[in-house]
Amino acid sequence: MTNYDLAMMHFLFKAASELAHELNLADEAGHWASLEAQLPDYDIDEEGCLTFAKGYPYKESHRHFSHAMAIHPLGLIDWSDGEKSQHIIRATLKRLDEVGPDYWTGYSYSWLANMKARAFDGEGAAQALKTFAECFCLKNTFHANGDQTQSGKSRFTYRPFTREGNFAFAAGIQEMLLQSHTGVIRIFPAIPKEWKDVSFESLRAMGAFLVSARMEGGEINRVRIYSEKGGMLKIARPGTLKPNKNYTLSGTDILNIYPGSFLCGDQKRLFRQSGFCRISPFPSVQIHIPTFSGKSTTFIFIERCKRLHSDTFPTLTDTRLKSEKEAE
Repeated sequence: MTNYDLAMMHFLFKAASELAHELNLADEAGHWASLEAQLPDYDIDEEGCLTFAKGYPYKESHRHFSHAMAIHPLGLIDWSDGEKSQHIIRATLKRLDEVGPDYWTGYSYSWLANMKARAFDGEGAAQALKTFAECFCLKNTFHANGDQTQSGKSRFTYRPFTREGNFAFAAGIQEMLLQSHTGVIRIFPAIPKEWKDVSFESLRAMGAFLVSARMEGGEINRVRIYSEKGGMLKIARPGTLKPNKNYTLSGTDILNIYPGSFLCGDQKRLFRQSGFCRISPFPSVQIHIPTFSGKSTTFIFIERCKRLHSDTFPTLTDTRLKSEKEAE
């Protein structure tokens, strides 16, 4: 059995179980979950790299990365799973780089960019997308499969037009700006260091959230998340935040901050009334915030402001005016 077959079956059985669970079909959900549990592990070589199948390692350049479907787009082997999965991802990407792009096409670079982004390698993702755009696209932006510059990015130099390369390019950009496939929203998870001023508006995240964010001078200063259906918002700590940086939350839909809430007693009551609060510092991993349908949550990141304690919490009027001023 190939790793491609395994990835497709894992995804199918997992999705079927999830859908059955949403429809309150417990027996059917259990049935699909039990089938998935019977599948063997993905085959890896001695270095931890995904193979095509047992006895068939990736050792020759090829335009399709079908053996790595479990990494992307299916997300069955993910960085968030821990060290074992991280090792497989690192080894598989390393092997692709080592074997080289002789028989890649343009969409191979777009695909590679998505996988690099999932590994939080912003420089690698940006370089792959840059190569795609500069070497494999015509002047009208159509993806032409072969290396139109004949600069060694592929031995293919023909120009049949296919659309998947452009779609994968767009997907790669979004993976660099926003990720949510694990149920946790990550803002700017894989952008290169030279991207200092970046923003996006209303990118869709898992859980029916629309996310907008802005970074200036290499630091995030504002994130707005609109909830279409309500539910728990899970957001990871942005990597550009400094450990001692304060931030402001605004939005009348926020009732509590999890875990390690800095809100207590009068602070919670005041926050419910005003819709504004400052909490310091941002938790090291993530926060969970309950949201309501049709409401927005805004994170305004402020670098130089004092931590607020319960005995120095400002009045309702002061809190609202200061927050509105800082949001401008």
